[in-house]
Amino acid sequence: MSEPTLIDATGIRNTLSNEGPYEGFFYAFYGSGGFTMDQCFNTIKLTQPNPLLRYDVTKALQVKFDVRTFNAKIGLYKDANNIGITSTTFNPVTDNFSIDEITISADEFVSGLSKQQVISVGSYSTMYGDFKQLVNTYFGYAGGFSSLFSQASEFDINNGVFDASAFINIITPYSRPSGENVKQVTGSITISDINSLLKYAIDRNIFGNRTTQSSVGTSSDVSSNYTGNSTTQEENYFKSNYGMADGFIAGDLIFIPAGTTIKLHLVIDSENFNPLNNIGPSNVSELIGTMDTNRTFTNKFYPDNGSGPSAEQHDMMIDDSNQFDSNGDPIEGLSVVGTKKIFTERTTASTTNIDRILTAPLLILLDNLSTSTDSQPGQPSMSLSDIPIAANASANAARVSADNAATSASNASDAATAADSSASEAAGYAATANAIGITATGVSGVSDAVTAVNNAANSASDASGNAATASAAAATARNQANDYSTLANQFASLAIIYARDASLNDAITAVGNATTNANSAYTAASTADAQAGIALTNANKAEAYADAAHAALLAVQAYVLLASATIYAGQASTSATEASGYKTIANNNGSTSVDVLVADVLGKSNHAAEALIIATNSAASTMSFATDAATAAANSDVIAANNAYNNALRYYNDTYDAENDTSSDATSAESTTATISGIIQTNGW
Repeated sequence: MSEPTLIDATGIRNTLSNEGPYEGFFYAFYGSGGFTMDQCFNTIKLTQPNPLLRYDVTKALQVKFDVRTFNAKIGLYKDANNIGITSTTFNPVTDNFSIDEITISADEFVSGLSKQQVISVGSYSTMYGDFKQLVNTYFGYAGGFSSLFSQASEFDINNGVFDASAFINIITPYSRPSGENVKQVTGSITISDINSLLKYAIDRNIFGNRTTQSSVGTSSDVSSNYTGNSTTQEENYFKSNYGMADGFIAGDLIFIPAGTTIKLHLVIDSENFNPLNNIGPSNVSELIGTMDTNRTFTNKFYPDNGSGPSAEQHDMMIDDSNQFDSNGDPIEGLSVVGTKKIFTERTTASTTNIDRILTAPLLILLDNLSTSTDSQPGQPSMSLSDIPIAANASANAARVSADNAATSASNASDAATAADSSASEAAGYAATANAIGITATGVSGVSDAVTAVNNAANSASDASGNAATASAAAATARNQANDYSTLANQFASLAIIYARDASLNDAITAVGNATTNANSAYTAASTADAQAGIALTNANKAEAYADAAHAALLAVQAYVLLASATIYAGQASTSATEASGYKTIANNNGSTSVDVLVADVLGKSNHAAEALIIATNSAASTMSFATDAATAAANSDVIAANNAYNNALRYYNDTYDAENDTSSDATSAESTTATISGIIQTNGW
């Protein structure tokens, strides 16, 4: 029977490898990070691309790794056949695992490897042979100046062979008195956005290992075994349908570009006399350039969006060795998507050291390498009598989390309602300000103040929207907490039933699931609480911006009052000028009868001028405190915004009073001036 495959939208799929190395382009989960061996793997953070691309994995270091390790990282545990699920953090309601990013440390990577798991050393295969040639060239081979250095002509590393055994050797730290050593591997690899990656792998079956099967495989029909090898009936059993709950499975590939770096370091004794006889650096200068160039490979990839030169290249990394400058950086101006060096060598040689740093991708093939049936590593042992206590504790904890989430969601809803009310209030202030602005066109200060009102109202509206979004998120988290609480209660009840039936292992598994869901309920409750906090912050912001809008509206009105005060003060001044003229006429006719009245008019005019100064300063202060209120609102400082509004109100009232004074003074001055005019006319002056 043919190998299980699936044609995707572009007509491309993975062809399953047997025991040999992977060669060519394969879809793979994208991982970031790496390991450092000294001889080392290096940690490099890489940007997550859109899942999933095909990568040329031919030159990658390729290893098998136990799929159980990766599943355990997302809280998924299976039976001995790696099929039946015994414990999981998978939530069937959200169709997601609660853990969406995992990290494999250097220690976990090293402890999980053996010689048998190394599929291919890839580009590193010539590493020792090249280094041996480099050292021999450095010393000029036998008969050269190498005679000055002990063992120079005898230098060798594993007969120039770098294979699976050599790889295991360089990840096993040791140190010898002679100075020879291998340092401990450092670094980590990270896989992010796991739920999305798994969904993609399941929907397209890009690894060719999630082909649906209806029956148990046999040695004559091995289609249900992902490698296509004849194995036992149990190993050939695969499920009739794969879903998110199954997590990672054997045959999944993980690719970390530039994920491994090996460092080779050779120390050479320095000479203690001149002239120096060591001509090694000049011996190897040309060889270094040739080696580093010939051993360096570069790739670029085209996303599956039609940007590749052909349909087959729409979602694959392809070789493109001419896209880099001498520093290894992409050449500016070349329209290459995702260009990346995937294998590099950097060599330096001095009179005291020969150093080589090699970087290559890492390809991990997940495989069924163990039959552990632990439902959860480190899970404490329990007796049948412990089960009800532990089960009820988990159920109660989940219930408390659900209650807390409900309270948080309610608080978030109240905050969103308050924010909406504040936004509506601010919108009302803006409507009033805009109406005044239309009738007061050209009045100094009004336009800027109207703008301030509208800005504050818009900010209040934004805060209200943010509060509503947070309230909705809190409600979603509340629902999730309820769902987890329900599941925790169900698993707790199931655990008690198993305990009554003396099924201890099943009871322990059920308790573990109850605990997992209780933890998820707690996480959801924490999310609801955080969202409630966000809603409250935005409710405060909306309230503060409402005060800022109100303060700015007061500034609009203060500037209108100032304009009126200016007119009234002018009228009072005109009356004073007119009354002074009448006084001159009366005095010229030998009469002082209008002197007291004229003095009253002049006093009113002076008082109106003083009131105008107060109105001018008070209007400016009103606007200043409106600005302070907006600043406080931006910082969600309700108290400061309210204080600024109250100060703005105080200065607005001062403006209002001053405007009234100018109006009263102008009316009085005009009336008195009319009286003086009558006296002048009556006397015929």
